[in-house]
Amino acid sequence: MSKEKVAGYRVSYAQNREDIILAAFFEDVEKGFYVDVGANDPEIDSVTKYFYERGWNGINCEPQLGHFKLLQKERKRDINLNVGVGSKKGKLSLRQYKGDGLSTLSSDFKAEYANSPDDNTKTYVDTMVEVRTLASIFDEYKITVINFMKVDVEGYEYEVLYANNWNRYRPQVICIEADHVRIDWHDLLKDNDYKLVFFDGLNEYFVDDKNPEIEKRFSYVKSVLIGKPIAPRGLANVIYEQNNSLEANIKKIEQLQQEVVRISEHVHYLQNELDEVSSLRAHINKFVKNKLHLINDRIENKLQSKRVFQPVVPASSKDILTAAKDSDSNNIIAYNQNFMDNKKIRIYRKAKRLIKRILLGKKARL
Repeated sequence: MSKEKVAGYRVSYAQNREDIILAAFFEDVEKGFYVDVGANDPEIDSVTKYFYERGWNGINCEPQLGHFKLLQKERKRDINLNVGVGSKKGKLSLRQYKGDGLSTLSSDFKAEYANSPDDNTKTYVDTMVEVRTLASIFDEYKITVINFMKVDVEGYEYEVLYANNWNRYRPQVICIEADHVRIDWHDLLKDNDYKLVFFDGLNEYFVDDKNPEIEKRFSYVKSVLIGKPIAPRGLANVIYEQNNSLEANIKKIEQLQQEVVRISEHVHYLQNELDEVSSLRAHINKFVKNKLHLINDRIENKLQSKRVFQPVVPASSKDILTAAKDSDSNNIIAYNQNFMDNKKIRIYRKAKRLIKRILLGKKARL
């Protein structure tokens, strides 16, 4: 997970927000250098992951082979050493427990866990590991500036601090786990001009008293309590997944909206086409109807009798009205016989009605 992945939060990878607290000393340092003694996993409960993401690099000392391999894979800019750190060069037995973060070189801690074992300490593996001193490591890699050093070695802190060359290698800030002090190292740091400035409930933070500007930079309230909320790594992962899911759903909604717009435009286009077709159809129907009517008239005219109707003139009679009435009746009968009683026209009209019924029947079935 990168720093941009959880917008609105500061992600802390460390066990007790040590990375956020240390960052308060170095707000203006873009690319610093750290030393992590007992580095453990490159991300889980890591004090240096926060800084590595921001362009820092440093030295990670980790005697457990599994964690060292992960560091080699994930921390390409760092110097990763598969060693323990102690008061002198040599080899020691590292006891690795089932519970992560408990592995130790300290014989006192091994005895304590053996006398009171629990689910995390009753199962272990002993492995011989190389041990080096801080001074020898710093000499080899020609270290000049150390912004901070974190020490978490489960009861072996005194041995780590004892063999450093304090005149030459002076971390500006030291974060050291202080919940189980086997050999008190406070006087050692005090004698080398380090001053305790903060305790987070688990770790103590010391600053180089020869560099008073470092202490002036630190404000727990300003840098830790005020500002963006701090999300532990586990919570940050949940937030990140939810944000990803939300972004995916938003993208789907946007795609659906675009599809709706596209379909709406297509429907509008089809409606315009349909309106044009409907208008054209009405014109065609009207044109065809007129044409059929005209053709029908022409056909019937052709089928009509060519005889000219000659009205019967009433015969002279004393009773003129009666004669006129009889004449009209005879004329109507004669007219009908001449024009309306045409066999060809009757057959034509009957054929038209039959064809109409057939066409209407087919349309109904369709």
